[in-house]
Amino acid sequence: MNKTFLSADEMNLVRSVFVESVAHVLGNYEETAKQHLIAFVLSLVAKEKSYTMVTPSGLDRAIKLAWSEEGTRDFLLKLSFTFFARMGQTDEFVHGLAHNLARGCSFVDSTVKSGWNAVPSPAGDRLADSESALNIITANRWLMIVLMIQLFIGLDAFKAKGK
Repeated sequence: MNKTFLSADEMNLVRSVFVESVAHVLGNYEETAKQHLIAFVLSLVAKEKSYTMVTPSGLDRAIKLAWSEEGTRDFLLKLSFTFFARMGQTDEFVHGLAHNLARGCSFVDSTVKSGWNAVPSPAGDRLADSESALNIITANRWLMIVLMIQLFIGLDAFKAKGK
């Protein structure tokens, strides 16, 4: 598939639909569960590093965060359903979104000759290249949801509503 990225306008549409989807899904939980999920979302935003989630060891951590507790797993799956059903876009659009997320998470371009990357070791050795990041993201659609939480949900998202 061609390397296609979404434009700024398309990403604004994604943001709008995603934020609405988060509000919709959270709105269908009773208050105690909702507060637990809000804490989960805020923890993802404040404590987790998107650029590590697209590496093998970071993916292991993301799997534990997303799949070890039934409530968070259920929330992410409902959010995935709600977002992708509401977007109603083509496979190319979804791949474009994956490309944007992968580009944002990678600091090494896999098309550039080895030796030109100036990120020092050992930090650079732990970062994914753009192709590896894309492979991990496209193989794990749920990870797109986790990354979009980090991309589009701010720490003040729930404070503004007094929650």
